[in-house]
Amino acid sequence: MSLPSVKAASEALRTLEQDGDEWQKVILQAIEYATSGNAASGLVVANAGSKDEGSNTTDNRVNETAVYLLNAINELNSNQDNEISNGDESPSPAIKNAARELAEDLIVDALWLMGTMLESPKLDADESGKYEKDDNQSDPYKILCKLTNAVVVHPKNESITSIPYQKLLASLEPQHLHDSGILNKQSLDLFIKKIRKLNTDMFYRQKKVNLMQEESEGYAKFVRMLINLPLLNNMLDPSSKVNQEGNEMKRKHPHEQMVQTAKLGIIEIIGTFDLDPNRCLDLTLDVLEGEIRQLLQANASVNAYDLLRNAKGHTLIVHLLLQVIQIFPAENVSHLVGFKYVAYANGVNVNKKETPKSLYLTTALLSAHGQLSLTALQPHLSPLSDIEKGYDDWKQAYQNKIKKMGVVSLNSSKSTADVEEEIDPIQSIQQHQIVQLFITLLDVGADWNLACEVFQSKKIGEDDEKNVNDFVVKCCCVYPPLGLKLCDIVKSAIKPLLSIQIDNIGSKMCLVEEEAGEVVNTTRDYSLLPFEWDNKDVMTLSADSTFLGFCQGVEAIMEPIIISGSMASNPVLYCNLCRLVHAMLSAQLHKEGSKTEVSIANIDDKVLEFIERVLVASLSLFPFNPAIASDLWSVLSLLPYHLRYALYAAWRKHGLEKAALRSTIVPQKSLAQIESEVTTGMSIKYLLKRMSKDNIKDMGRQVSKVAHNNPLVVFTLILNQIESYDNLILMMVETFKFMGVLSLDVMGYCLLVSLGGEGEGRNKLKDDGVNPAQWLSSLETFTGAFYKRFTDVELRGLLAYFTRRLHEGHTLELGVLSSLVKMAGGYGFVDSESTVSLSTVQLEGRCGSLALRRETSDFGIVEKVNLRSSRRLRASLQEDACGVVFLILLAQLRGKVLFNESRDSPKQIKLIGNLYDKCHRTLNILLHFLSDGSQDLTDMPQDNGAIVVYAKAMPKLGDLVKNFNIANADAWNLCRPLIRASIFVEEDQSGKNGPAMSEHLMPFHPTSPSMEISYQTMLPVESWNHITQLLFSRFYSYAIYDLTCPEETYLIEIGRVKREIDRLEILQKGGRDAIGMQASMASAVAAAGGTEQAIREATAFTKEHAIDLERLKSTEAMLRSDMQRQKTHYGHVMKRLEAEKFDFLVNLTAEIPDTSSVFFTTCIYPRSLLSPEDAIYCARFIMLLHKMETPGFSTLQLIDVIVSAVVGALYSITENEAGCFGIFLNEVWNVVTGWRYDQNLYETEVSGKPGGIWTRANSKAPAVGASETIDHAEFVCHYNCWHASLGVAFTGCLQSAEYMHTRTALIILSTIIDCFPTKSPLGEKLISVLAPLQEDSNPMQDIKAMAQGYSSKIIKARDTGTWKEEDEKATKAREEKDKKTQDDRKKNVEKRLQEMAKDMEASTKQVGDGNHERKPIDRRDDRRAQPARFTPPLSKASSVDNVSSQPRGETAPSRGRDQRGNREQKQPERGGRREEPRVSERGTGPSDRRERDVPEGGRGKRGRSPVVIADRGRGDNRDRDRGDSKRVRRDNSPSRRGPRRSSRR
Repeated sequence: MSLPSVKAASEALRTLEQDGDEWQKVILQAIEYATSGNAASGLVVANAGSKDEGSNTTDNRVNETAVYLLNAINELNSNQDNEISNGDESPSPAIKNAARELAEDLIVDALWLMGTMLESPKLDADESGKYEKDDNQSDPYKILCKLTNAVVVHPKNESITSIPYQKLLASLEPQHLHDSGILNKQSLDLFIKKIRKLNTDMFYRQKKVNLMQEESEGYAKFVRMLINLPLLNNMLDPSSKVNQEGNEMKRKHPHEQMVQTAKLGIIEIIGTFDLDPNRCLDLTLDVLEGEIRQLLQANASVNAYDLLRNAKGHTLIVHLLLQVIQIFPAENVSHLVGFKYVAYANGVNVNKKETPKSLYLTTALLSAHGQLSLTALQPHLSPLSDIEKGYDDWKQAYQNKIKKMGVVSLNSSKSTADVEEEIDPIQSIQQHQIVQLFITLLDVGADWNLACEVFQSKKIGEDDEKNVNDFVVKCCCVYPPLGLKLCDIVKSAIKPLLSIQIDNIGSKMCLVEEEAGEVVNTTRDYSLLPFEWDNKDVMTLSADSTFLGFCQGVEAIMEPIIISGSMASNPVLYCNLCRLVHAMLSAQLHKEGSKTEVSIANIDDKVLEFIERVLVASLSLFPFNPAIASDLWSVLSLLPYHLRYALYAAWRKHGLEKAALRSTIVPQKSLAQIESEVTTGMSIKYLLKRMSKDNIKDMGRQVSKVAHNNPLVVFTLILNQIESYDNLILMMVETFKFMGVLSLDVMGYCLLVSLGGEGEGRNKLKDDGVNPAQWLSSLETFTGAFYKRFTDVELRGLLAYFTRRLHEGHTLELGVLSSLVKMAGGYGFVDSESTVSLSTVQLEGRCGSLALRRETSDFGIVEKVNLRSSRRLRASLQEDACGVVFLILLAQLRGKVLFNESRDSPKQIKLIGNLYDKCHRTLNILLHFLSDGSQDLTDMPQDNGAIVVYAKAMPKLGDLVKNFNIANADAWNLCRPLIRASIFVEEDQSGKNGPAMSEHLMPFHPTSPSMEISYQTMLPVESWNHITQLLFSRFYSYAIYDLTCPEETYLIEIGRVKREIDRLEILQKGGRDAIGMQASMASAVAAAGGTEQAIREATAFTKEHAIDLERLKSTEAMLRSDMQRQKTHYGHVMKRLEAEKFDFLVNLTAEIPDTSSVFFTTCIYPRSLLSPEDAIYCARFIMLLHKMETPGFSTLQLIDVIVSAVVGALYSITENEAGCFGIFLNEVWNVVTGWRYDQNLYETEVSGKPGGIWTRANSKAPAVGASETIDHAEFVCHYNCWHASLGVAFTGCLQSAEYMHTRTALIILSTIIDCFPTKSPLGEKLISVLAPLQEDSNPMQDIKAMAQGYSSKIIKARDTGTWKEEDEKATKAREEKDKKTQDDRKKNVEKRLQEMAKDMEASTKQVGDGNHERKPIDRRDDRRAQPARFTPPLSKASSVDNVSSQPRGETAPSRGRDQRGNREQKQPERGGRREEPRVSERGTGPSDRRERDVPEGGRGKRGRSPVVIADRGRGDNRDRDRGDSKRVRRDNSPSRRGPRRSSRR
């Protein structure tokens, strides 16, 4: 570090007057050089080893620096003298002194700065008040003091002029002067005393005394001057006259000359009388407030903004007063005005306890003209702590009120609902000065940020906008008029945007303000506001504001409106906001070129936050207003579904109803919204308790009204009820028809949340760990019913949830997806949940077309299909290939269910099997639904058809196996609809009447190059030595529809449909032909307790009948067309297979048994487990190859392989696979059994055919010929071996302790009961094995029920002759045993009847006295159940006799089991009152059969006698009571409810 050069100092001083920065840098560098001597001196000491020498070095640096600075100043004068000698103009001495003084001042300032920056010593006051110097001073500070002394004390060189010490006394700190040696100890004390005295005189001593008494004349003239300011116009121009009406000579606003005159006059008065300026300013403010007060009194009904804009008569003086106020310091204005507020707050002014409105307006006016600082005024106003305390009290009271809502106190006489706690604004907050001043500022049009300054103080922080907004929110909550004011501000702010974005319908028909009688002043001649405040709102949004700018502009002011609930009082503002946002989103949608939804990438987070916190949350504040909900939906409908669901999630993230009070999420939900939710919850609970089938319409409308503003609350409660009571599902779905579109969309979100869309949620299994939970089962049914009824509700959210769950490997929710496709899609007939219960008709129907399958699935009971919901669901699944993704995930998930099992929580094997079957059943239903093109519209382009769309999304066959790791059978199953579609198109093209094949179907044709390449990779290379690619592809390409034509089933269903059509046509025509039909219908309705109106409706041809008639006619035509089409297609397939049969097993190097094993392993077995249709297909494909006499195909060898496979398959298949394999085995074993017991049939169909070839072990495959086939006797031996093998396998499974082994065996045995077993030893063994499974000690109740069912079936099969090899002796013994059992049973019944008769006689003797007869009490009701009289609608009254009816007291003959329960229905009496039936419900339990079977005189035939025994034995009563107690009613239908039976004898 070194001193700056002399040249640098000279240059700096030369430019000192223009710029002193360079000289300052030189000074600071020189001082730094002097004070850094400590380090340098250390080096000197280290080198020389002498301390004195180091000290001398420091002193040298200080002296050197002082001389350098003083020389530089002196050279400044010498340079100026040189310029004079050079002929320049001589500067004046004043200029010379000014330059030197400036240079010296900068040196002194630098010394002061360095003294304060260095570690200055502390002044410690002792007891005497004296100050002692702290010796703990740093070395740089000591050096600085030495430098200070050096520049003052005269150095040795007297030619150098030092800096006068007076300047140092005026600038440096006292301690610095003392340490520098300039002041000694006494001088320092004296110096400090003088400073204290000077400060006291300057700041604390009052110079004027008795102001009002001695200077009253000056203040009087001052006040008169202020009042007469308007007369200054005459003072300027005496010739002009004051015209109070205002002529052109009188200016509304003061001109510059008038203002200057007024200011000069005021200053002269103040100076003349030596008035206190602050007192004069206070008087000026009083005069200004007085003018405002007069203006308010004259215009009490005018709002503040219009008042200040049209202050006629006060404009001139107010403006002059404002100009006068500018004379005084601005900071004094804020304090003097603040003192006025303090006076009113403290009650100094006794006449006025409240702060007058004129003071608020005066403050606002001064703030508008920039003459008052609201931030400086705020500390003088009422404290902000009062607002916080008032808000806390209000919040606590409001929360207590909400907590008490719906709570019934049993200790009080009245319900808490009757005594509502009113929450009034706190009185102190109403008159709070900050609140009222804030409102006044908003009234006069102050900017929002300016108005918010009234809440800012040093305590909060001037720039802390969040705290300011919090205070505004609290004020709005406690003082509701402020919230209403903010709503008006927002309403006026969005007017420019509304006028541009929205075309106000009917605006031209409305009167403008002038026409309505109001005069609008558009001139500003009489305005008191600044020019820029005219026509200005608190918040202004330009007409070209963007959507984001609009949201950001109103964000701050909307927050207090929402939290305080003030929006509830202004529905017009809410509607305007919704429509404005809708218009802006629509414009953005049009800009993007989209048709439905705005892209998420173009929506800013601020926009979503505005919609969430302002629009969505505020809906709760408008009860019973569906129009507002529609406006909100117009906005939300433009957003993607995941954004809508995110908004709903934010709506409920705090919790619903009272749970929101405990939420800690910021920002919290407003208390007004919570109160609305609690009120809605109470209302919906009240309605749900009183809802039934009879009042569903009325209650449904009430529920919809409640749900308009709080759909989340309503649907959450409804779903909770549905999860517990599944009988509410259909009733609730019917209720939803009254809901709005927004409510239904929220219902879809609530359903997703209930399923677990926001997390794992609840346990989805029952306590047994196997079956799905009750709530999940109920939601499965409700989901299908809901989406079937309401087709426009969003589906993509639910499908996205399923996609995520399947991708994660979860399968418990598959029931919901399956229910959705079955009910909403109308594909319930495809499901084969219980393959054991499928009848022959149903199985044959599955071999036909879609219409035939639909008609035979439920024996003619066809569920109505909603085509709109089905098409909507298919379109949602086709979007983004969602359906194909489901199929691939389901195919992959089957393997995950089996093998990806956690060791920590292993699942039961029954659950694993159920999940595995559920995956595949769902896959089959979804596959049929996606590939069905029957619902395609006629005008739909071919490329948009269901099958083409499916082909576009489905990967190639080889890709499914190779890239997606899907099994061969499943991959073929997914591609088979496309393969068959390509075959159908090819057949249509061959007939020259079909369309061309789509390019998307070509890769799936069986002979396409891509398919042939896929065949090679699907099986190991060795497998192609046993089977050809042609047989492999043909087997997997066709379906059961291609191999058979169930013509008989078609005809049966056509006949059934034709009969239904005839019945409905007869009912439609009426007349005598319809009388019998109408009578039976009327009897059925009357028996059910229907009224006369119900009977008339049931017997009339209604709209539903017309719809059914049209459907049946179209179904009949469709069945005929499908039958003809299938017959034609069947012929094409048979011709192709006949032509290709010689190539199926040609050029193979393997033996026949190996070929059969490979064919069964790779083709038959995997496909037979997929579905009942595939099982039938596999069996019939085998028989088709046998029937066609396919060369090299040994049917008997394949059957041997099948029997061997059954033995192993029983232990490794699921329930559904067992049912499918049972169907396959039943088809095959029926044929095998026919060959076994019909030698002629065997000789005809097997002998001499390729299928009858049997290759022994260690022998080559023989050539085809009759001599190589086995005869019938040898076949019987093989049959016996197969039968025994199956028997051993089934017996072993039934005796196994493993649940699945027993269950699969029972399923397969129940399926093949008609053809197995055929030998009595095996049958008896099976019966004996079943006995332990039927015992009550068996813990597996489902196994017990299945064992009992199969036991009954096998006994029936034995009795009907299915056991074809039973011994005659054993048969005779069994029949005798059964006969003896029946006789013993009959004797026991007769003995029991005799005992009952004896007991009745004994009781009669005990009651009677013998003198007179006493009839036994007959407790039967003589009023028999009679059908209601019915008069056909189209016949006359005289034709009533044609309708059969029984007279009173008689009994109609029994017509079967279905009518027994209606025998005791009572005939209505003459007065029109119908008696209720005696018994609530006629069941089929033991007690009911006993009542029907036992007549009065003894035992009669079952169902013949209508007489019911009045008195029974104790055992019968016990049985009857037990039977009645088991009847559980699931509905509240009054038609089946009867009086209780009397227990009094």
